[in-house]
Parts: sequence; structure tokens; C-alpha cells
Amino acid sequence: MKNEAQIAEEVGLKLWQAVNNSLNGKVGAELKPYDFQKIRDDIAKKYHYNYDQMERGLIWCIQKECLGQSSDGIWGVVLTKAYF
Repeated sequence: MKNEAQIAEEVGLKLWQAVNNSLNGKVGAELKPYDFQKIRDDIAKKYHYNYDQMERGLIWCIQKECLGQSSDGIWGVVLTKAYF
């Protein structure tokens, strides 16, 4: 059975990969909040993650600096390769 940290990393990687793929791997490319939410919801539904697991995965991404959000809510890929 996986612990919370392992699940957060798993969710974070799936989230980062999906965002990265949707932006064609371009650093600095932007993803509107609605599009980001759709990706997040699709992952949660496909892999049966709950809200808390998705939030921990997102926090993992931000802490690893692979995803970032501007002050106006636009998401972007900070790294195009996973260094973790």
C-alpha cells in the first residue's frame, strides 16, 4: 500500500506530464485556468484520485518547481524534463 507521499509524487508526475504534453513541452508556455482544471479533473477521474490526493500532487509539483502559476491564475511548465 502506498503512503501519502508516494501518492502525491505519483499524482504530481501525472499532472506535470499531462500539462507538459498539452503545452508541447515548451518552457514558458501558458495554460489557462479552465484548461488546467480540466486536465486535473480528467486525471482524478481516470485514476480515481480524490480531491485531497490531487491537491497534494499539485503541491508536490509546485515544490519541485515543475509547474508554476502566475498571479492571474495562468499555469505554465517550469521544467520540461523531470529532474526528480
